[in-house]
Amino acid sequence: MELSGTLEQYELLSLLRALSVEKLCGLVELSAGNQSVSIALAEGRIVAVISSDVRQSLPAFLLRGKLIDRETLNTVMQAS
Repeated sequence: MELSGTLEQYELLSLLRALSVEKLCGLVELSAGNQSVSIALAEGRIVAVISSDVRQSLPAFLLRGKLIDRETLNTVMQAS
């Protein structure tokens, strides 16, 4: 299955949940400005996160690029 679009079309949390439920493998690529993050999934689980900036964490990237709001991030962090 191949998906393409923006986070205006696919809410990140919903997308990751769907990939988890379906136990899919693949790469979710996110970009904001000149920075990017790739999230590798195996059987629906996040197994690696690769950033174009080695000093940047995934949560910081998502917040800075306005790809997720703080409330959603806190919900995700508490669930993991």
